[in-house]
Amino acid sequence: MLGHHELLVVFARTPELGKVKTRLCPPLSSQQALILHTALVEDTLENASSLNRSTKKLILFSKPLSAPSRLIAVPADWDQGIQPPGNLGVRISSVIKSHLAISDCKLVIIGSDSPTLPYNLIQEAFEILNHSEIVLGPTEDGGYYLVGCSRWIPGMFMNIAWGTELVFNQTKKALDSEGIQYDVLPRWYDVDRYDDLVRLQKEIRHLERRNSKWIPHRVASTLLQLPSITARE
Repeated sequence: MLGHHELLVVFARTPELGKVKTRLCPPLSSQQALILHTALVEDTLENASSLNRSTKKLILFSKPLSAPSRLIAVPADWDQGIQPPGNLGVRISSVIKSHLAISDCKLVIIGSDSPTLPYNLIQEAFEILNHSEIVLGPTEDGGYYLVGCSRWIPGMFMNIAWGTELVFNQTKKALDSEGIQYDVLPRWYDVDRYDDLVRLQKEIRHLERRNSKWIPHRVASTLLQLPSITARE
């Protein structure tokens, strides 16, 4: 068994033209969506690297390529892996099972679609796992931006309608049915639709005025270059 540590995993689609941020097309072109998605992933990795956790280990799990891709700038302190095949539940479950089976760790998985997520919520998730087996961070659209585990729960990700507004509630129901103790973080939002981009741009301006260390700089720069956003705001 490996020693006790904290493992932060980012699940992200590999930047691939026509395969990322498709719900934003239109108003974005496929090329603009590709650039935005790449910025989202890179900012997530950079900001997560700044988390002050003494036993932290970082891994990016991306999906296999089906076509030539724009490369992601991955910080040196990140390991990389390939997501296994299957739906999102199968992929998340496989990663959790494989890591918790070989080490005594607290594992937290986030996505790359919440670039202004307060990183104190990730800190809080690790602290929660000191006394709870599961922690969930729900999104406003019914999914979740974070899932953390201190042990693998086999049925947690089964029979979930992935990609729908039912995901979070179905996951809670699965945990309740097995008598699993879990905690829930405050809600946050994913950037999936045009209204999310407008909200994101306003929030970034607020962070800039506050001189926040968590500004997603690549995303901020990308949004300024999208006429479909600035012209309609």
